Amino acid sequence: MKVSPCILATVVLAPTLAFADDLSSTAPVRDRSRFGLSVGVFTPTGELGAEYTWVANPNLELGLGAGVGGGWQPQVAIMPRLRLATKHTSYSLGAGVSTGRYTTYGGDFGWEYARRTLVLWANVELGIQRTWADEAMFARVAGGVGLAMAHGTTTGDGDMMFSDHVVPYFGITVGHTL
Repeated sequence: MKVSPCILATVVLAPTLAFADDLSSTAPVRDRSRFGLSVGVFTPTGELGAEYTWVANPNLELGLGAGVGGGWQPQVAIMPRLRLATKHTSYSLGAGVSTGRYTTYGGDFGWEYARRTLVLWANVELGIQRTWADEAMFARVAGGVGLAMAHGTTTGDGDMMFSDHVVPYFGITVGHTL
């Protein structure tokens, strides 16, 4: 018997969504939704980005982000995360997708020609967050890997193949809880 992913998501997430409105006003500050600005290397939201994280319950959150990567190319990402929280610190494990323009360089010296394409990435990450309750500020550090799942038409010199192309990433996000 096959169960539709949409039906399964509705059954599992519906109670969480109904509870989410009450959570933001009564939850400890570390468990509230938040908005932050990020900087990093090869992150799903690019080298500079912004992320809104909706905390569905103390153990589940959803990050939605956008930013710019190399060459000021736009990138977007969505990352559901499982959370484990202590008094001021939370740990997370996430798996999501992102997309954006990706450029590789080639030639004998590495910069002789560039190839560009739009790539869909599968991302997995580990993160740790520290929240300061008095100021409702937070800082989050995350690292992970992105695996190229699909890509569009290549522009530039040479052919570009992205099957099983893996890129590690690291980033820092700072911001305010809502």
